[in-house]
Amino acid sequence: MGVPVGRIGDIGVGTCSAHDSTKSVVVTIATGATTVFTNNLGTATLVSVGLSSCGHVASVITTSATVLAENAGVHRVGDTGQLPGGTYTLSQGSPNVLAGD
Repeated sequence: MGVPVGRIGDIGVGTCSAHDSTKSVVVTIATGATTVFTNNLGTATLVSVGLSSCGHVASVITTSATVLAENAGVHRVGDTGQLPGGTYTLSQGSPNVLAGD
């Protein structure tokens, strides 16, 4: 069974240790596919980036291995991304579009 597909504007939560002390952060997906849409929003993929609440840029690092958008795996709820010194897990996605491994 699949899990919700991430889109521009969806969020993840994690930590960033590129500060005096580690911060809890919220990451908002800022870029996505330009020709593949999920609920009228660009689909988040392996080449998407996010902006964290601490100001750092986050990069997608895990995606579906079998569901692609623009030849890149789609980023789904539960997938992770990289921050400077930390990671996030996507926690919000499409309410009705799912993708498997």
